[in-house]
Amino acid sequence: MALPAGTRLGVYEVTAQIGAGGMGEVYRARDTKLDREVALKILPELFVSDPDRVARFQREAKTLAALNHPNIGGIYGLEEASGVTALVLELVEGPTLADRIAQGPIPLDEALPMAKQIAEALEAAHERGIIHRDLKPANIKLRRDGTVKVLDFGLAKALVAASEDDHTLTAVGTQAGVIMGTPGYMSPEQARGEPAGHQSDIWSFGAVLYELLTGVSPFGRRTTADTLAAVLGTPPDYSVLPSDTPATARLLIRRCLEKDRKRRLQHTGDVRIEVEEAMAALTSEAVPGRAYSGTTTGRWWRAAGATALAGLAGAGGWFLAHRYGSQTPATVVRLSIPSVGPPSSQPYGVSHLAISADGSRVAYASENRLWIRRMDQKDPIAIEVEAFDPFFSPNGEWVGFFGQTGREMGLKKVPALGGTPVSLVTTSERPGGGTWRADGTIVYATSVGLYQVSENGGEPRLLVKPDPLRKERAYAWPQFMTGGRSVLFTMVPGDSMDGAQIVVLDLKTLEVRIVLKGGSAARYASTGHLVYASGQTLKAIAFDPDTQLTRGDPVSLPNIEIRTTPDNGAAEFALSETGTLLFVTPNASGEVLRTLSWVDRQGKEEPLVLAPGRYQYPRISPDGTRVVLDIPGANRDIWIWNVQRPSLTKLTGGPTEDIVPVWSQDGRRVFFASNRTGTFDVYSQAADGATKDRLEFAGPGSQMPTSITPDGTRLLVVENFRDLSILNLSRPDRLEPLLHSELNHWLGTVSPDGNWIAYESDESGNQVEIFLRPFPNVSGRREKVSIDGGRYPVWGSKGSDELFYVDLNGGMMAASVQLSPSLSLGGVTKLFDWAKPPRGVSGRPYNISPVDGRFLMIKPATKNPDSVIDISVVLNWFEELRERVPLRAR
Repeated sequence: MALPAGTRLGVYEVTAQIGAGGMGEVYRARDTKLDREVALKILPELFVSDPDRVARFQREAKTLAALNHPNIGGIYGLEEASGVTALVLELVEGPTLADRIAQGPIPLDEALPMAKQIAEALEAAHERGIIHRDLKPANIKLRRDGTVKVLDFGLAKALVAASEDDHTLTAVGTQAGVIMGTPGYMSPEQARGEPAGHQSDIWSFGAVLYELLTGVSPFGRRTTADTLAAVLGTPPDYSVLPSDTPATARLLIRRCLEKDRKRRLQHTGDVRIEVEEAMAALTSEAVPGRAYSGTTTGRWWRAAGATALAGLAGAGGWFLAHRYGSQTPATVVRLSIPSVGPPSSQPYGVSHLAISADGSRVAYASENRLWIRRMDQKDPIAIEVEAFDPFFSPNGEWVGFFGQTGREMGLKKVPALGGTPVSLVTTSERPGGGTWRADGTIVYATSVGLYQVSENGGEPRLLVKPDPLRKERAYAWPQFMTGGRSVLFTMVPGDSMDGAQIVVLDLKTLEVRIVLKGGSAARYASTGHLVYASGQTLKAIAFDPDTQLTRGDPVSLPNIEIRTTPDNGAAEFALSETGTLLFVTPNASGEVLRTLSWVDRQGKEEPLVLAPGRYQYPRISPDGTRVVLDIPGANRDIWIWNVQRPSLTKLTGGPTEDIVPVWSQDGRRVFFASNRTGTFDVYSQAADGATKDRLEFAGPGSQMPTSITPDGTRLLVVENFRDLSILNLSRPDRLEPLLHSELNHWLGTVSPDGNWIAYESDESGNQVEIFLRPFPNVSGRREKVSIDGGRYPVWGSKGSDELFYVDLNGGMMAASVQLSPSLSLGGVTKLFDWAKPPRGVSGRPYNISPVDGRFLMIKPATKNPDSVIDISVVLNWFEELRERVPLRAR
C-alpha cells in the first residue's frame, strides 16, 4: 500500500513516491532530525513477516553500510515503525542510465567515463567482499555534475531468506525460487541458478557498457525465456558497436561477456584499467596499441631483432595510412615476424594462415589455439580451440574455421574479437578450406565436394562433387570472386598434384570450368591476376574474371617460396584485397624433430641408432623384433624399423595419408588408416610388403585403428575421432558400437586376458582420465584408474598385472591392476618424468616391449620446445605484382 505524503516513519517524513520494484517501493523523505533529503526503500510485506529474512538482512545491511565510496549510493540505516520496515538510503538526484539510454546510444567520450566510475564502484565493493548481483542501467544514476552512483549494492543477497541459497532469491520478484538478477544482465551462472561471484558482476558490467554504446541490451529478447536462452547460448552482436569504438573497449566487453566464467576477466581492477586505456585511446593520435589477451599472448609478435620491430612499426603506420586515406605513395615493405609456434598438427594437409579482406587482421592456427591479431596492435587474442583452415568474414568481424571443440568436429565460426566458437556444420569429412560472401553465404570444401551453408548454420547444400571417372579425388581451397557469383577452387587429382587444376564454379548454373592446370589454392587479386601455388613456388597470371580466361604465361614470383602440402595442394599464403601478402616459407616448419629411445623403469635411456625425424605412434611387433611407425613427409606413410638389423623400410606410399599403424596379433600384417576415399578408412598391408594392401572397412566418417584383441579376431577402432567401435575381421561389413555417447572415448586397448578394455575419456568432466570396463560388454562395471588425469593407456606384458599411462604433467605412471581371479585395483606409482602429452586422439607416443618390458618412447631431438615459424609479410605487394606480371604486353 502506498504511503501518502506526510507519513512519518520515525524521524523521516515522506514527501513523495519516486519508484517501485521487486525489492519494494521507494519514497523521497526528509530527515527531520538532520534536515536532509533521503530515500526510503519500503521492504515488501512478505519480507517483513519473515523473522529469518529480517535477521539476515540486518547482518548484511551492516556490511553494506560500511561501503563508503563516491560512486556508490550510501546506506544510512534501517527504520522500523508502525509495522513498516524501511531502508534509509542516500537520495541521488538525476536520471538512471536506463532513462539516458532510452534517448539513444551514449557517445564514447561520455560513456567511457561513466563506465570507469561504475568499475571503480565495483572494485571498491569487491575489495570488501560485497557483490552487487543485479547491476543494470536502472540501478545506476547519473547526477548533473557527471557523477555516477551505483544503487542497491548487495541488496539482492541481503533480501534472501536465511533458509534459501544465495542464488534463489529475486531481483525480479520477491517469491522464493526465482533466479536472482535481471534476465538481460545476469551472468550465465546466475541464469543456471548457480551462486554469483565477482565474475558475475563483471559480466553485468560488460552488458551495461555494451548497452551504453549501442542503445540496446546484448541479450534482451521479447520474453524472459528467450532472454535467458540468449544469455546461455548466443554471443552478442559486436558488429553493432560504434565503428570508432577503441579496440581495447571492444576486447574489454568481449572479455566481460565470456560465458565461461573461468575465461572472463577475473578482477574489477583489471576492468578499470582497460576502461582507462580505452579512454586514453580516444585522445591519442595513434590507434590503441594494447589489447587484453591473458598471459600467453606475448609470444605472438615476439621481437625478432631491431629490424623486425622497426618493420612492425612501419606495418602499423602503413595500415593506418592505407585505411584512413593517406596520399603517401605506396612502397613495397617486407617484414619477417615470428608467430606463436608450430602449426596445429593434423592428419592431413591443412592451411593455418588467413588475412581479412581489408588487411587489418591476421589469423593463425597454432598450438591448439586460434590466434587473431590486428595489424595495428601488439598482442593477439587466443581462442582455445583446435583449429585449421581459417578464413575471415567479408567485414573481418568473424573467423570461420574447421576444428574440434569438445565432441564436435566440423565447420565453426568465432568473433574476431574473441569469444565462444559457434558450430555451423558437424562433419567427419576431410576439410579443404572455406570462403565467406557478404550476404552471409559460406562455401566450404570437404573430400566429398563443395557445400553451401548460411553463416548462421543450418542444413548444408552440396553444390558439386568430384567425379572419380575423371580421377578427381577432392575439391579444396574455395574463394568467392566476381561479386560472389562464382567460386574459384582446386580440383585435387587422384594421383600426383601435378595433375591439379584450378577451376571456377558458376553458382547459378553449377557449371564447372577449368581455368588453369598445374596449380592449387588460387586467389583472385583485384589487380586482375590469379595468384596460386605450384609446388613451393608462388605464381601469378593475368586473369579476366568476367570471361574467366587467363592471358599470357604464368610468372614465378621472386623471393617468395611457400610451404605447401603435396597431398592436396594446401598452401601457406594469404592475400588481402588491399594488397598485403602473408606467407610461410618451406623451411619455417617450426617443428621439433624427434628421436626414439628405449627407457627402463628408472628412466634410463638408450637411444635407437636412428636419425632425428618426424616419428609418430611407435608400435612394437608381438615378437619384439620390429617397430612400425607413422612418419610424415611429403605425405604421411607407414615405415618399419628392424630392431635386430637397424634399418628403416617404407611400407606404404602414394599421395594419400597413411597413419596410426597397429600390428596384427601374429605380426604378419599392419593395420592403418588411410584417406584414399577422402575420409579415413581402415586398411591393412602385409608386414613384408610382399602383397598389395587391402581395404578392411570403409564407412561414413573416419575410422582409425587403435588396438587388436588378444585372439586377433577383432580390431578396436576410434570412429569419427570420438567413439570406440569394434571391427570383426571375419565379417568386416560393419562396425559394432562399443562406447558411443555424448562424451569422448579414445585409444581403447584390450587386456591380455581379453576380458577388460582400458581407454581414455572425458566422461568424468573436462579432464581426460583412464578408465576400465568389462569387454566386450561395457555396460557393467566401470573403474577409474588414473589419478588427476591421464593419457595413453598401455597394458604390460601378459602376467605383469600392470597398466601404464602418462599423467597430464608427463609422468610415466604404473597402476597395479590384478586381472585374475577377478579385477582388483591397487596403487599407482610414478616411474619417471617424460614429456607433457600433447592434444590429439589418434595414437600413442610410446609402446612397451613384449621381450624385456622396456618403454620405447618418442623424445624431441631439440631442447627448443618454443620453436616458432616466421610469417613473412609484404605490404603494398600489388605494386610489385603489377610490375612483375603486366596485364598487357609492353
